[in-house]
Amino acid sequence: MFGWFKRRKEGLMAKMVAYTHVGRIAFISGILEALKAQGIPENQLHGVAEAASAWALNGTLPEGSSLTVAQAQEHAMRVLRAHPAMQELAVQTARVEAWCIYAQGGVPSVEITPVLLIFGKSHPVSPDPKSYPAMVFQYISTLSVDAQANIRAWIKQAKQGSE
Repeated sequence: MFGWFKRRKEGLMAKMVAYTHVGRIAFISGILEALKAQGIPENQLHGVAEAASAWALNGTLPEGSSLTVAQAQEHAMRVLRAHPAMQELAVQTARVEAWCIYAQGGVPSVEITPVLLIFGKSHPVSPDPKSYPAMVFQYISTLSVDAQANIRAWIKQAKQGSE
């Protein structure tokens, strides 16, 4: 009797999970651009950006990172304090990810990501299935043309991989 509702919910969850992946890619693209503007050497740029974004969104460092937690935090905080739109993207991405885990029957982790802990009060409005994708794509439109092209290529590759 309620099969249509279950299918609709599953479809919505799949879309929202996909949007969080795009939100994460947009976030790391923004971190890359900001760190490049700060003069981080090209040979260190990707490692620093990966560590800073992992710390902000997950509270951990990627395996094999050459940075310490304090260094990753310093880079992430410098960028996030200078870019309120990036703060909002990170906060809302963390919220939507937790919502998707809960809606799929899981329990979101008890640990609060650093970005939620530090900037959550600054962005109190919770996202919904319409506002979050719009916010992600609005943020992407503020990135450089090259970053936008990289994100589009990633989305295209992800779609081809899932078909």
